[in-house]
Amino acid sequence: MTVRMRGFTLVEILIVLSLTVMLLGFVIPQFFNFNRRSFLNEQARLVEETLNEAQSMALSGVMGSETDFYRFQLTNPVGNYYQQIEILRGLKNGSTVGVKSYDLGCGVAVEESNPAHNWVSFETISGSVNSNHSGTVAFKVCLPNFGYQNITVDVSGKIIKGSYVEDSNACSTYSPGC
Repeated sequence: MTVRMRGFTLVEILIVLSLTVMLLGFVIPQFFNFNRRSFLNEQARLVEETLNEAQSMALSGVMGSETDFYRFQLTNPVGNYYQQIEILRGLKNGSTVGVKSYDLGCGVAVEESNPAHNWVSFETISGSVNSNHSGTVAFKVCLPNFGYQNITVDVSGKIIKGSYVEDSNACSTYSPGC
């Protein structure tokens, strides 16, 4: 009678291990890209929601009749990139008062194609757009060397968040301090 040993041969174990390593080699990078894309989308949503909030405040006439407009503004510049967004309340006497301020997540920046165009105002009651330039205003929310999402505000006040664009040169000159 022969005794049969149960188990796997060394060759079978090596084949399974090599297939597992190859599979992990494909899955792990995709997982990290998914996390980075989700983070970027979350930050773009914050910018979009802040624009919507400023516009809603203007339309509702919040804060009384002494308010002339609500402004969405990019602040804390690092070169052509901004690390903070805020809502300002414009008073009829010409001054502005901060209403809300948000820091963007580590590594994320907002870029405006022309650094002098870093704000959009929504007039009270009408909600119409007023900015320091004519036409559509476009903000690029980007993660350096990974990708970006555009958010545009047209002259009628419509706010549109674009889809994710993979771009290894996105914000390539931006170096976050975190």
